[in-house]
Amino acid sequence: MTHCKPTIHPLPSADTKTSLRRLSDTDAPAIHAAFQDRALVRWLAALPVPVERSDSDRYLRFLLDPDVEASAICLGARLIGVVSLSVELSFWIECNQHRKGIGGWAITQFLKQPPKDRASVIACCMYDNLGAKALLQKLGFQRDPMPVRRFSFAHRRGVDFTRYRLNTALPSTL
Repeated sequence: MTHCKPTIHPLPSADTKTSLRRLSDTDAPAIHAAFQDRALVRWLAALPVPVERSDSDRYLRFLLDPDVEASAICLGARLIGVVSLSVELSFWIECNQHRKGIGGWAITQFLKQPPKDRASVIACCMYDNLGAKALLQKLGFQRDPMPVRRFSFAHRRGVDFTRYRLNTALPSTL
């Protein structure tokens, strides 16, 4: 089991401490275990289904790249998701943790220090991912009217995405 370090940003209303922390190589088993849930992986276009351990390891190596900002989302001592920023903001949380406010909290904390040299943060989600769309809009991201089509390894075909933009040059509502 991957253990989370002491909380940096507590979720005020949670009974169990929720925290963000840096990812490490020791997170590989927890990430791979989470990726065995097809209901989760269906929203992650960059991963094939089923997700092999080597796929999870490549994903983690990407997150550990110095040019990628990434944090583990932990509930108590357990990794339950990831929020990251490279070209786009990306996030996922185990399905049994959805609709608890953890995703919004994690993204808000993650973006409290906006990336330098960026006027905005871009995020994309699959067109039918209503939860992610609602969350991004609630956090102040503005929907781009032009849909984006990308290849999804999980679906093995092109999938429509909705793109969102958060202006980081203006005072944040986060």
